[in-house]
Amino acid sequence: MSAQTENNPTIMINEVEYNISDLSEDAKYFINCISSIDNQLAQIKMNQDTMNVAREGFSQRLEKLLEPPVSEES
Repeated sequence: MSAQTENNPTIMINEVEYNISDLSEDAKYFINCISSIDNQLAQIKMNQDTMNVAREGFSQRLEKLLEPPVSEES
């Protein structure tokens, strides 16, 4: 969604590049909101991945716990 030059931050929206400094305060606010939402979505995905790994680990431990004991016959 965005790009940045050295001295003048820009944003690309619908294939049009805008200088952020030229945008209205409302537009800048919406850009910040979108950025914040993107960060929150990334955090949610990371949390979901963590929970999936934890669930797999607990499932494996449960399966091991429920395995019938191996009898040692001589």
